[in-house]
Amino acid sequence: MRSFFFFCFFVLILGACKQEQLSEKTEKDSTQNKEVASQNTEADSIEYVFQENKANLSVEQQKGIVINIVQQYCQSLNEQDFKKLQSLFADSVQFYLGQKHITKEAVAQIEKAKLKNRKNPRFFADLAKIQVFPQKAIVPIKQIEPEKNRTFEAEFVFDEAYNIIAYQERPFLERKIPLKEQWEGKFVIEGGRQIEAYLEIKNFKENTFDFFLEINPNTDCKGKYEGKASLSSDMQANSFENELCNISFELRKDGQISISERKPCRLHSPTCSFEGIYTLFGQKEFRWR
Repeated sequence: MRSFFFFCFFVLILGACKQEQLSEKTEKDSTQNKEVASQNTEADSIEYVFQENKANLSVEQQKGIVINIVQQYCQSLNEQDFKKLQSLFADSVQFYLGQKHITKEAVAQIEKAKLKNRKNPRFFADLAKIQVFPQKAIVPIKQIEPEKNRTFEAEFVFDEAYNIIAYQERPFLERKIPLKEQWEGKFVIEGGRQIEAYLEIKNFKENTFDFFLEINPNTDCKGKYEGKASLSSDMQANSFENELCNISFELRKDGQISISERKPCRLHSPTCSFEGIYTLFGQKEFRWR
């Protein structure tokens, strides 16, 4: 009887110990989960802030980032530095040379296999012909080898943090871009962190087009000009004669548009001007901010 009593007492103590250990483990797991959740929240916050800051980059800054990435891409192939190549890509790559949904490590392995038996190929991006769009770039790349050379058109697609998420190559065809595509678009003059002036060219037809010019209304300068212009050559255009303002347009080789006033313009404040070099803004809706 006494033995049975001690046995029951021992079982009760053992159960209490196990319950205490389980409680401690549950509390520890809960603390760890909170720490992990906190770390994840912090990571999301950092990424979100970075993306918001990225959105405030000027068009020229974004173009500079893209050009730098394209140069690094070519340099990593020239040096066969596959770690560097890998670092240019997002962790998950949607498309790369026919392969879908692969890792950045797989991208490095694809290029390593391609270049394994090549005789020191060299890659050079023709940056004079680069086309930069929001989160995308198209550029001719020359591949030079002792036995043969080739030029192909490379298309890079980027995520919000400018990691490459897609890449493809096409045969490069030297083609003349229609004048309509060269002239039409939204363009801006940027000064520091704000846009100073806005230009929109549309309705290109039979060598004439409509244009709209506006100086940033949030500054001391005020001015708007809406009118028509006609081409005097493929790269030059003049606004229709107007008593208040006459301007000239020059389409530059880099795709930018330069504007000059042919005589003092009375459609803006006396100390202001529509003159300057306007950079392609993109296809999204434009709003002053």
